[in-house]
Amino acid sequence: HRDADFIFVDTIGKSPNDFARLAEVNRLVRSAGGEVHLAVSATTKRSDIEDILRHFEPFNYQAVVITKMDETSTVGGVISALKEKQKSVSFVTDGQSVPQDIERARKHTFLRRLRDLPVERREPETVLKE
Repeated sequence: HRDADFIFVDTIGKSPNDFARLAEVNRLVRSAGGEVHLAVSATTKRSDIEDILRHFEPFNYQAVVITKMDETSTVGGVISALKEKQKSVSFVTDGQSVPQDIERARKHTFLRRLRDLPVERREPETVLKE
């Protein structure tokens, strides 16, 4: 596949809490070489994404692939978790057809779905009356 721009390898789904299995998968990934991008579902709640990102840090992943964008209308939790961990998004998937539904991540893909970002609360301004 030397002529391919990218080769995606979907490893067997393992719980981020099964540390022995994760170590085994990490050894396999490291032996294969190349860049590592962590796949995270857009439907996963923020606290779980934070745990997943932390548990997969030993893989030294370069970026995150956000999957299942077609299965949610909100992505604020994903964006917040990634910003907190300072992780970039390389690709998104938006449908069930591979490779047609894999695309490079673009800001507008996320901006269209922003609904659940926390709103910064400000004190109301005091109105001065003369």
